[in-house]
Amino acid sequence: MFLAKLETHIRANKLFRNNERLLVGVSGGCDSIALLDALYHLTMQFGWQVYVVHVNHHLRGEESDADARFVADFCQERNISYQHKHVDVKAKLKKEGGNKQSIARELRYQAFQDAAQSWGIKKIVLAHHADDQVETILMRIIRGTGPTGLAGIPVIRKWGDLEIVRPLLYFYRKELAEYLNENNINYREDSSNQSTEYTRNRLRLELIPELIQYNPQIKQSILQLGSMMADEEAVWEKWTNEALGTCLKKINEKEYQISLPSFLSYPVALQRRMVKLILNCLTDENLLYQSIEQVLQLGVHPSPSVWIFLPGGIKGVRSYEVLRLTKDYINKGEEKWSYPFSVPSKMYIPQGAIESIISSASTPYRIRESHHNAIFDADELNLAQLVVRNRRPGDKIQPFGFSGHKRVKSLLMEHKIPQVNRGNQPIVVSDQEIIWIPGIRRSAVAPVTSSTTKFLILDWTPDKASSLS
Repeated sequence: MFLAKLETHIRANKLFRNNERLLVGVSGGCDSIALLDALYHLTMQFGWQVYVVHVNHHLRGEESDADARFVADFCQERNISYQHKHVDVKAKLKKEGGNKQSIARELRYQAFQDAAQSWGIKKIVLAHHADDQVETILMRIIRGTGPTGLAGIPVIRKWGDLEIVRPLLYFYRKELAEYLNENNINYREDSSNQSTEYTRNRLRLELIPELIQYNPQIKQSILQLGSMMADEEAVWEKWTNEALGTCLKKINEKEYQISLPSFLSYPVALQRRMVKLILNCLTDENLLYQSIEQVLQLGVHPSPSVWIFLPGGIKGVRSYEVLRLTKDYINKGEEKWSYPFSVPSKMYIPQGAIESIISSASTPYRIRESHHNAIFDADELNLAQLVVRNRRPGDKIQPFGFSGHKRVKSLLMEHKIPQVNRGNQPIVVSDQEIIWIPGIRRSAVAPVTSSTTKFLILDWTPDKASSLS
């Protein structure tokens, strides 16, 4: 049943061409062994040449090595060409830090790419199935995602000059296990799949069983949502590209220019998608929703000349009716830069990040302020007019606890900020009044008292590579 269903799915969706060479990623587990065995048996009908790559992450000691031997034996019994790739996840994690699973995935896919190139293969076949799709969509919902993320894992994805195909996304793991059991085919069990240390495992072992108590068809419902969103994304992609054609000018690989009159004529939903597509061309970083919103705010800012900085080394420049998104700039600290600061939000600039939070709890009143945070009486400020900018000639601040004003230049000198860095020092302004110089001093404006009921909390996290503190 499974084999016939898979063959029909491959033919209906034209996943592979006849006589094509396919590189299958095989871990030795139920999913990848079922995929490999099925493709091996279908080669008679399609004339495929099947190759295998196994990646040993060396995370489970002897168990990992046993997986590698099992895959080697499986391929040798069927005369399938294979490569055994070794990656050192622990070494990269120790050197660079980060998330172990993300690093393992990065190194695994690099191994896939290397194997494909060594054999001259253009199509990589992976064994992600319907249960993986459900978990992926749920995980994205929990972490925060837009409509694109709800589409889940694509069946076919272009990856440089390669193509990644996942033919099992409409099959549940239960079907794969039944196929192997019916044909007396052994496979390996990964003990780490039972560990609740990983988010995906907790979803599979704890959350999804709980959700089934509310809706026995929850998996089918989530898959249906993903399928619908994938169809809609295809339409949105067409509209987005058409809209960009009317207002976008590509200067080079590091700079794009947007004609604001045309751009702003489109609905905000389409504007978001246009900005997201441009940012994706400028950086591989997974930019947050807030970054896209910052660009949109830049486009409608009342000032005809304003700058922002985004993660990934991207700079946004509004100059009258043109908005530039670029990585091709030399001096991040121009003579003047300014950026509207919404509340609540987290804003990134080259020197670090400023986060704003509104709280009505009494706790903030008891928090001790430091150079890196400040708490204000929110009702005493015009939150719609908050701005983060660099210094201006003649800037003064009334330091908290002082009756008079002091020149910002003098404060920066007292804190031994090098002259070359003073133009990059962020300053928070409300209605033209300086309320805080992060890392330096807060002002006497909007002090917190025992009668304060609404708190504005500002938190400054300097970039480690920056000399500002």
